[in-house]
Amino acid sequence: MSSLIHLATGKQKVKAAAYQRDSYYSQARQSVLKGRMDALAYKREGTEILRNLQKVMATATARGAAGGLLPFATGESTDLINTASLRGAANEFSIMTDNSLIANQMAKLQSDNLRRAGDIGIQMARKNAKIGFFKGIMQDASMGLMGGNKAGGYTGGATYGSGATVT
Repeated sequence: MSSLIHLATGKQKVKAAAYQRDSYYSQARQSVLKGRMDALAYKREGTEILRNLQKVMATATARGAAGGLLPFATGESTDLINTASLRGAANEFSIMTDNSLIANQMAKLQSDNLRRAGDIGIQMARKNAKIGFFKGIMQDASMGLMGGNKAGGYTGGATYGSGATVT
């Protein structure tokens, strides 16, 4: 009887673990989507940095030309301003690109961990269900031994071939 109770309990625990695994898998999908959204946001920010760079360089060139400087001459103040602006924007764009890659990689790692947690949870529930079932069988067997030889165990006071009683 105990083994049947343990079997039913184990079955319910495995079913609960399956629901939890499904929840983890859902969270994993959400994690991947969030990572993609974050990566896209970083890429957009990097693109915005480049657009702003174009505006800064165009403004510096126009002001230099309006002030009587040669706007495209190497070594002029306009060229130096544009070079400094380009260097700063390139660094920021590189950071945004790296952040985009990191966001994708972190989302993938997190989703892998969530999926693994769900799979391990189901494995453990199955293992515990088996252990509980066999534990119930052992309890049933021991109850049978104590309750009047239901499982064919030692009865005490049995007589053997020569008529001697063993106690």
